[in-house]
Amino acid sequence: MVLRDSEVAKALRTYLVKLETVVKEKAPRLINESLMETIGAYGLPLDYKGALIQLLKENSQLKTQIESAKVEIKTLLPKAQKFDDFLNSKGHLYIGDMAKVLDIPNMGPNKLFDFLRFYEVLCWNSQKRNVPTQKFMDKDYFRVAYFESMKVNESGELELISTPTTYVTPCRSSFPFSPWPH
Repeated sequence: MVLRDSEVAKALRTYLVKLETVVKEKAPRLINESLMETIGAYGLPLDYKGALIQLLKENSQLKTQIESAKVEIKTLLPKAQKFDDFLNSKGHLYIGDMAKVLDIPNMGPNKLFDFLRFYEVLCWNSQKRNVPTQKFMDKDYFRVAYFESMKVNESGELELISTPTTYVTPCRSSFPFSPWPH
């Protein structure tokens, strides 16, 4: 209270009153300019006409994406129908042919076998053949058929050999693995 009437206090009051007046006059304009700069930095339109133009461009891009999606659906639909037919069938599909049904780019039968061995779905048996692990056999994802044939062994005698062939079974439950690497 002692300093209230001093020259410093009067000058400070005058300064604060002028500052308040300037802020009231210029702050809205400065805030608006700052807001417009921020909006402009994000590429957003600053007026109604610009907003309409941008909306038309985005609508055009969206139409292009929709057309592209329709083409992709037309391409994928027959594959999905084949796969659904397989899942709803009562038969079995040779696992080598499964690669054709899945129709994954760059994944033929050999790569599919490699993939399934890597994820321990298949393993090598004593004759170096791909057979499913017991876990997947128990879940009825695969069947193994044994074919017998005659072979001449090292001593020149005929020998009966049994060769396993792995088949995929159709099942309606979800598959335990995805054919697409993560």
